[in-house]
Amino acid sequence: MTPRQYWRAVLGSAVLAVAVGTGGLFFVFLLAYGFAETITPVHHVAFLLGTAALIQVSTVLSASALRSEIVEPGLTRGLARSATLVVLLPALAVGVVVSLTHEDQNSVTADQPDVPFVAIVVLCSLAAVGAVVSLVRTYRNRVSRG
Repeated sequence: MTPRQYWRAVLGSAVLAVAVGTGGLFFVFLLAYGFAETITPVHHVAFLLGTAALIQVSTVLSASALRSEIVEPGLTRGLARSATLVVLLPALAVGVVVSLTHEDQNSVTADQPDVPFVAIVVLCSLAAVGAVVSLVRTYRNRVSRG
């Protein structure tokens, strides 16, 4: 794989993740919380499952778009998944932090214990860092620099 192919794959996946995630995260949020009188843990689980589905959709779309760019299917899926996670997991973590900081305005985390939300922020951050490490390793091991 050439550096150009690598960067086109990573940046293309990231752009697609932004496009899918911008409306997608809002839609998932609306489905999970928009029609609820009282927010329960079930709503939070529904939101996380919807976000996981959104990540999968973005990954599949990216991998499909990259097939002509990269011949190895496993590598294509790996790059698409890592780039998608680098974009969407920090967005999810930031959204949770914003919700936690606006509890006085009746956010979805109001009247809920903070620990699960802090755990989500930490896990999203660690997973995003893991995705960056995966992208760096892929670059070092698969990109020809000669």
